[in-house]
Amino acid sequence: MRRQRKRYPATLTKHLELDHRTGLLDVAVLDVLSQAEFLLSRAREIQRQILLVRGVGSPVAMVRRRRAAQTVRKLAAEMRRESRQLTPVLEQLQRSASLLQRAVE
Repeated sequence: MRRQRKRYPATLTKHLELDHRTGLLDVAVLDVLSQAEFLLSRAREIQRQILLVRGVGSPVAMVRRRRAAQTVRKLAAEMRRESRQLTPVLEQLQRSASLLQRAVE
């Protein structure tokens, strides 16, 4: 015996679809924010290390300046690797936004 599907009023169906679409979009936005926060934190750390290289505020030994410069290089490389992962996240955000727009029309 086949089970019959329950039919919902059109307005409820539309509301449920929009709820689903906005949920997907919200997750995509959170993914973008997570990646952006990671990159921002690394950029701030690079700024701190640059101050050490410059010797701003107090004298800094050359050994410490070299270490700071090396840290800057490593952080920049890490940011570049991580930024490659941002493209698919942004593509998903764009797809979700397009689907939401179509659902509203």
